[in-house]
Parts: sequence; C-alpha cells; structure tokens
Amino acid sequence: MTNEDLSKLQVVASIDTLSIRTPDNDLLLPDAAEDTGHSKDGITSIKINPNKFAGYEVYSFSDYRQQMRQILDGSGINQFWYSRVDFRFDSYQPEGRYQELEKINRALILSYYCQHPDIRENLYETRHAWNRKRLSICYRANTVQIEYYNKEEQEKSGMVLSRLELRNTRLGELKDTFPLDRPYHLAQVWKAQLVGCVAAYEDMQHGQNVELYRQYQEETAKGIYNNASDFIQKNIDYIFSGQQMEELFAMMGAANPKNARYNFVTRHKNLDVKFIKTKDMERYVKYLCGCLDNFLLDSVTSDEKCESLHIA
Repeated sequence: MTNEDLSKLQVVASIDTLSIRTPDNDLLLPDAAEDTGHSKDGITSIKINPNKFAGYEVYSFSDYRQQMRQILDGSGINQFWYSRVDFRFDSYQPEGRYQELEKINRALILSYYCQHPDIRENLYETRHAWNRKRLSICYRANTVQIEYYNKEEQEKSGMVLSRLELRNTRLGELKDTFPLDRPYHLAQVWKAQLVGCVAAYEDMQHGQNVELYRQYQEETAKGIYNNASDFIQKNIDYIFSGQQMEELFAMMGAANPKNARYNFVTRHKNLDVKFIKTKDMERYVKYLCGCLDNFLLDSVTSDEKCESLHIA
C-alpha cells in the first residue's frame, strides 16, 4: 500500500458516540442524549451522539467540544466523567470499500490482539446469514474494542462505505480539571497502541501460521482439503505476506517454500492475493494516526501538533 493509495482513501476520523456518568439529577436531555440507566448511588448514565445533536457530522475536536458544552449546559449537567468514547474512521471513497481494506484491517486487529495475551477475549468475524457477505471483524476486551465493519452493507442508505472504530469502554471516574478534553488524551494512547501493531505484525503472522497448520492437519485428515495448495487457496485471507506463505508451506512439508509460493501465485492469478509488507502496515498506521491528528489539530498547541509517531 503506497502513499498514493492511502491518499485516495480520504478517511475522516472523529468521535462517533460517547457515554458519560453524572451525579446531577432532574436532567433535561435532548434527543441526541439517551438516559441508559441509574446506579444505586444516584449516578445517571447517558449515551450521547454529538453528530445527531449538531445536525451534521462533527469533524473537528473544537466543534465537538462546542456541541458537548451545549448539550451539558442545556441538560443541566455540571459534573460528569466519560465512561465510553468511540472514535471512528470513515471511508467514503470507492477505494475505501470494506473489501478493499478488509485484509489490512484484519491484520491490524489481529496484531493488536497478539499484543495482549492476558486479555484475549472476544475476537470474531460476522457474515450475513443469507448471502454470506462479510460484515465485520471485531476484538472486544473489558476496556477496549476495535471493530472494522461494512457500513455499505449494514446501512444501505448511508454514504459511509466502511468504518474502523476504536472504543474505550468502562472508563473510570477521573478528577479532571477539564473533563471535556479527555478524548484528546485517549486518542494519544490509541496512536501509541496502533504503532505497537506494526512491531507485533511479524509475530502475529507466525502465530497465525501455527493455528493455520493445526487446522490444516485436522481438516485434511477429514478430507476437507486435498493438499497444501488447496488449503492455502481457501485460507488466503489469513495469509498476509509472502514470507508468511513461505513459512506455512515449509511447515506443511514443502521442499522449496519459495518455489511453492511462486508456483501458487502464478497458478492462481485470478485469486485476489494481497500481500501486506511491514512497510505497508507502517504507512497505514501512520495514515490512521494522521487522520486522528487532523480531527484533534485545532485543540493542541503548535509544538504538540507534529509529535513524532516513531515510524521510519
């Protein structure tokens, strides 16, 4: 994935929805804010859609804060803290359709998953039950979620073709002097974690090969696959690079893994074999971090705007 490819995506980052908790009572909530429950100690939970309140998509953090301040003031909320924040990366261009970015986002999510062996919880993909079209890839833990989903299929009347979401959940109370600014600091953490996905990318591929080889042995014994090439063809979406394919061919007994890879690609020219190099993942992560910076840009000082992502 080249920088030119990335420039065509025109992905826009912003905050989708959020949840807050407040001890204030007798609230007058607008339609864009939903009371989602009360605790025994008198705390009210509220889900807010600032875009719905504004009547348009809010694509700058300063505008977000302005909309939030109107919601809070109009509702009678003086004290609050965030319990959840959902960042979104929306693709509107044909180059950003779900199927175009599915593999690199799967690689991103799996690389994130591999960094957290102690909190490996829900990791799943969904398909439409009738036509088997792919709908989403998602990782859910107690306090974070990452999901990439097919907005074009799920919301046919909408303009967004695909969306990547980074979610902070179960956020605890903080004694913030400026609580409205907390999403800015959460975004900085996400940027660092995305960069970590680049470092974890190669280990993820090896770990995926271990799982693929287990499936190959188990399912070939059942007659599901005829040979190694047949297995790789049907599982190409989980083989992310040429090096990974070579390693998998070697694990399956190929005498010359490089030749096996070359022959496979040559014989399956109609198969959409998308290899993602580590450099491609670096560029994609840097691009996503840049999208977040574009959203946050007007909310930080000039020396913070050009913070290095430590990517060569």
